[in-house]
Amino acid sequence: MPCWNAARFFLSDLHLGTKDCKADECRKFLKHVRAGKIVLVGDIVDAWALSRGSRWRRRHTRFVRTLLKKMEQEDVEVLYLRGNHDDILEKIPAFSSGRFENCQGVRAPGCGWKTLPVRAWGRF
Repeated sequence: MPCWNAARFFLSDLHLGTKDCKADECRKFLKHVRAGKIVLVGDIVDAWALSRGSRWRRRHTRFVRTLLKKMEQEDVEVLYLRGNHDDILEKIPAFSSGRFENCQGVRAPGCGWKTLPVRAWGRF
């Protein structure tokens, strides 16, 4: 697989915690990406499925470890925007730690989006 270079890459709807998740494919993709920022756009972790008895698999952990290695070794910034399936992360306050940022949002009824990231606009 060729190396893909871009200022930023967006990943969404991975649904880690489900058996049909494409964690291995995304992990292989990440290994061939060179980016300054990776934006995780909602439903990366499927807390709904996990709460219904689905289980976290080794391949899900391998994906997370690959992402952490990119942050450490390649100085990649990661921005995490929660989706509806990973709403359990609402219990974790918005924070920024080194090269990782978990953005909190605000409810915006009537505009077509359930959550708008407040602290992230203009930082993509």
